[in-house]
Amino acid sequence: MHAKTHIKHFVFPQDLARFGPPPPYATAFFMGDQLGGSGWEIQLPDGSVSKYYVELPIDIGSVSLHFPESPISHLGEKIKDSSIESLSRAYLQYLRDLLKEARKFFGP
Repeated sequence: MHAKTHIKHFVFPQDLARFGPPPPYATAFFMGDQLGGSGWEIQLPDGSVSKYYVELPIDIGSVSLHFPESPISHLGEKIKDSSIESLSRAYLQYLRDLLKEARKFFGP
């Protein structure tokens, strides 16, 4: 899985204020990590680094998660949005339709 980050408009450092004050011991701000999140990296007392996630405002940008080798078509149609969210929606709709047809064939 990998993340795709699209920054629409971000003015540094002014827009950082929109995320609220940094948490204690914050050392860096990130957008679009491997989980698709954005937020602050925090240096813990033992030297390890933890993450404090915040919501990325849509006017600043967006992050989407993708499979490394996602399908290119679904039910004979080319897939336009290969994000995991979009693929999951299509798959769930496919399962709903399959169940609907099964109920017609086998009965309730």
